Amino acid sequence: MSFKQQILDFYNLDEATYQSFCMPAKWVDLPLPTTFTDMDKVTARILAAITNNEKIVIYGDYDCDGVMATSILVSALRKLNAQVGYYLPSRYLDGYGLNPTKVEEFKAKDYSLIITVDNGIAQNEAIDKANELGIDVVVTDHHQVLDVLPHAYAILHPSVSGYGDVISCGTYVAFMLASALLGYYDEYYATLAMTATISDMMELSSYNRTITRLGLEALNKHNYPQFNLLANTSLYDEKTISFSIAPKINAIGRMLEKIEINQLVTYFTTDDLPTIKRTAHWINKINEDRKSSMNAAFENKEEVNLNDPALIVFTNEKEGLIGLLAARYLNTYDKPTVVFKEDTKNPDVLKGSARSRSGFSIAKAFQSMSELFISYGGHGAAGGCSLLKENFPLFKEKFNALALMYLFDIEEENAIIIKDINEFNFENYNFLAKLKPFGVGFPAPQFKLERLPTSIFSWGKAKTHIITSITKDFKIIGWNLDYELFLSSPYVDLIGELEVNIFKEVATLQYSIKSYLNRD
Repeated sequence: MSFKQQILDFYNLDEATYQSFCMPAKWVDLPLPTTFTDMDKVTARILAAITNNEKIVIYGDYDCDGVMATSILVSALRKLNAQVGYYLPSRYLDGYGLNPTKVEEFKAKDYSLIITVDNGIAQNEAIDKANELGIDVVVTDHHQVLDVLPHAYAILHPSVSGYGDVISCGTYVAFMLASALLGYYDEYYATLAMTATISDMMELSSYNRTITRLGLEALNKHNYPQFNLLANTSLYDEKTISFSIAPKINAIGRMLEKIEINQLVTYFTTDDLPTIKRTAHWINKINEDRKSSMNAAFENKEEVNLNDPALIVFTNEKEGLIGLLAARYLNTYDKPTVVFKEDTKNPDVLKGSARSRSGFSIAKAFQSMSELFISYGGHGAAGGCSLLKENFPLFKEKFNALALMYLFDIEEENAIIIKDINEFNFENYNFLAKLKPFGVGFPAPQFKLERLPTSIFSWGKAKTHIITSITKDFKIIGWNLDYELFLSSPYVDLIGELEVNIFKEVATLQYSIKSYLNRD
């Protein structure tokens, strides 16, 4: 079977559907902003506030989605000459979501309209406080809906508002509100919505896929400096966003305990190049600090029992880093992982962040031992919890027992087997690349190469990575590999992804190793 037919079969597409799927995205492919129930009510309230010189405040969140959503609405309202303020909360000082204390502060500053972005659907107490103080609240959110909706002036939410069957990120909802207010789709705002869609790991189908394609197209056309100075490139795809942009935006809220994160709204709304350059340097510096902290925390693992079916880790790192640390352990040791730290406000409580893969659901695992927790939440691949220290031994016992029962799915079962390595060429790659962007719900295909001699591979000086040229235009790469284990047998099966690396304007096709299996 040809490479191209294997790709079509992998995605369950025929040739005609493939051609349709690869057609350029168009703005008319997006459902109209007015598809949201109450969109007209929301825009009327905001425009009335502008006419009456009311003060409006945007209340966001400390992650990439919250930053981008806030930036879009602040920028759009400024275009309409609104009196608009904003606040991105501190993870450490404020916690997640609008709270009654902040509502009282906004009242003291004469704000009469609060617009939440990427939060609000579960902040019933804060919204009741706003109503008590005579402040209208418009909720724009995408998170899980509780049994009782908040008594907000209006709500814009993909499922609550009947927009569609796919949950978007919070920034997409803000993008639609901005578009309704302005009467047009702004390309720069689309790049912000695209970034948040990828960062928040939204399913890349329907309008999520469309806004991602439109945003990437706009970014590659305009090369906005806010992105170029973080990615050090002018060519963007979903991986550039995932690995070069989103982590740096998220690093600010993870690393800094005060409200410095609000500088990011200025960064994404200003046209002043010196300010953009200065802030980009600051963002890159904080991200380097994050990586250093992560490396130090990962290396300090003497007390981690690597023989257990699951990894239970303690750290003194910031709470904003424990999820990243859990992901690092998961990717390195391929075991369900929970990283705990002592609650800074209550030394009798442990706060944990968990990561897993398909086959072992964090949400189901936590639910099965819910009696041990003060609070918990999450989904299949990730979750968080808090528990009393006295309950930890029982938690560890139960979590390890579940890890023995529910093993990770074997990725190679879904991998495309490549019989001839010469099938990795630019013609075939370009056929595949027309299906991009890849992501949640539409993953990049994994390719399996069988029984390659381990002797053909070239190792870096530290013997932790492989960079092996197979032809002039094609190479195999692999990072964070175990040199002795890799070479412990004469042959190896590889599972990896096909990608293009561009260095000094020269494109090279490369196969990136994701996992391997030693063969005799």
